[in-house]
Amino acid sequence: MDAARLIEAGRRALAVSEEPQAVLAEVWQAHALAQAVGSRLAVSGPPEL
Repeated sequence: MDAARLIEAGRRALAVSEEPQAVLAEVWQAHALAQAVGSRLAVSGPPEL
């Protein structure tokens, strides 16, 4: 699954979430994804990043 589809899936899940626990779970997943992408860029991304 590419990043744009992951972002859209997360956005849809947040839009329909009514329970605080569900929203918090989506936020943690988004955080983990952003951290993984950042780590990957730090290791093998362009030097200017």
